[in-house]
Amino acid sequence: MLVIYLGMIDGEEEKSIFEKVYVENLNFFLNYANKFLSDRTQAQEAVHEAFLYLLENSENYFRPNKEEIKKLTTTIIKGKSIDILRRENKFIKNDLEDLENYLPAPGPSLDERLIEEEKIKDLAQALKYIDPEAKQILLMKYLEKMSYVEISKILNIEVRTAQTKAFRAKKKLRKILEAGEEDNE
Repeated sequence: MLVIYLGMIDGEEEKSIFEKVYVENLNFFLNYANKFLSDRTQAQEAVHEAFLYLLENSENYFRPNKEEIKKLTTTIIKGKSIDILRRENKFIKNDLEDLENYLPAPGPSLDERLIEEEKIKDLAQALKYIDPEAKQILLMKYLEKMSYVEISKILNIEVRTAQTKAFRAKKKLRKILEAGEEDNE
């Protein structure tokens, strides 16, 4: 399918961006559609329809930011999945009580939560490469919301040492995460 999609795109930069988004996220997109449809074949159909829609309207949707394209694509897949459910009369049309089950929950959308979960997994993986003491300082600072003074007392180190180790660990994490993004491109 990728060859067909790429044939529909004129610009080389757009082809490159589209190919990266497609290759890196195809399984994510299929699993996302499958959450709505509970049928792998229909999930493939929804993803295919979403990509065709995205290509047909590429002047409105192509941006250099892959994360924006990924979010947009998941939103389109959600719509296409609901369209498939409607075509098969599996989507409840008039029953207002049951319709509430299809309304988005307050807070982040499913798309945003899935993308956030992916980022958390990447961060957890990157934390494996951080010095154990620095990792502990980061966890105490950002998960337990402790001050550097509290951290330094618990770990029996100077406040400035805790701050420096946290700064260096964040810098290293940034490099690891950026390298991971580049590997995916």
